[in-house]
Amino acid sequence: MPGGGGGGGQRSGSGESDMGPGQDTGSKSSDIGGFGMGQSSDSASESSSDSSSSESSDSAGCFKAGTIVAVSKKDKDEFVFKKIEKLNVGDEIVGISFNKEGEPMLSKSQVEQLFVHEPNQYSFLELETERGAKIVATNNHRIITNSQNGAVAIDGLNNQHPVVSAFSAPRWDKISKVKFVNNEEVPVFNIKTKTSNYLVSKDGKGWVLVHNWK
Repeated sequence: MPGGGGGGGQRSGSGESDMGPGQDTGSKSSDIGGFGMGQSSDSASESSSDSSSSESSDSAGCFKAGTIVAVSKKDKDEFVFKKIEKLNVGDEIVGISFNKEGEPMLSKSQVEQLFVHEPNQYSFLELETERGAKIVATNNHRIITNSQNGAVAIDGLNNQHPVVSAFSAPRWDKISKVKFVNNEEVPVFNIKTKTSNYLVSKDGKGWVLVHNWK
């Protein structure tokens, strides 16, 4: 199994409840770079001890509002999720640890810091794995590619890079394609986590392991 190997500002988080999954941009998309529903927990009460930061930075890989993050496992097949903009410092989320053989295992993690980047012109790409997990992120958000939490920016990935996807359980997976979605001027979000990684999904059906804030 694989081995080897942006910052933002503080927001206060009393977000409204929203039960829906991550949003699709609905824009035209095209393939790039050499490549051939869970349950929301947003209705839970949110912590007031929020510690986040906010700054404009072109170098930070992030997600737009509506992107869903796995926060717990409901049963064999379903993750409970929360929209990234609704997370608060101290929230428990799902992370991944790796055993001695380098195999991914679900692990409890926690949000340690929140990052909000002010509206700017960002390029968004969609990654899809061979198992069918999908995410949409800024072109420079890093994806975990080995069991030491090593990561590669989404626009630098190719089909030789292994990634971790999760449906009922996490497994090493391969990239099916990465395609351009759109350029959009929106605020974007990221988090720092206890495990230095977290699970993200476009539609709540399949999850991809991404690196945290840097």
